[in-house]
Amino acid sequence: MVEADPKEIFDRRANDPTRNRDPDTIEQINEHQMINRAAAMAYAALSGATVKIVFNHDNAVDDAVTQAAPVLT
Repeated sequence: MVEADPKEIFDRRANDPTRNRDPDTIEQINEHQMINRAAAMAYAALSGATVKIVFNHDNAVDDAVTQAAPVLT
């Protein structure tokens, strides 16, 4: 899973005029992420898959790649 801090997501959405989005609050974004995590964990338990949360912080895509690469190889 690729995530960012809810505040970062909120700010990115606020500064992205190219897409229409629901006006979610930071708390709602956090809740969505928790639901996504729960679903990923349930699927992982059923399938024996691994779940890795990769953090995609602003201007740090290289760090996200570094986090994800070991799981993919």
